Amino acid sequence: MTEEAFSPEGPDPDAPGPLAWHELADGQSVTAQVMRRIYRPGPGGGWWYELRLSIWAEVQNRMNCI
Repeated sequence: MTEEAFSPEGPDPDAPGPLAWHELADGQSVTAQVMRRIYRPGPGGGWWYELRLSIWAEVQNRMNCI
């Protein structure tokens, strides 16, 4: 993969973990900050991650003039 992880805010230097990048089925990608992880053995277990995900949205300001 040639793309690097990208976040508009950049990595949080106080967070305990690195950035995690994932490509979705429709080709979009998301970047999240890894906050912590835990291991739970057994069926359905494995590594579980707590992530911080920033969601960006465009805001349109429509002013009505009277």
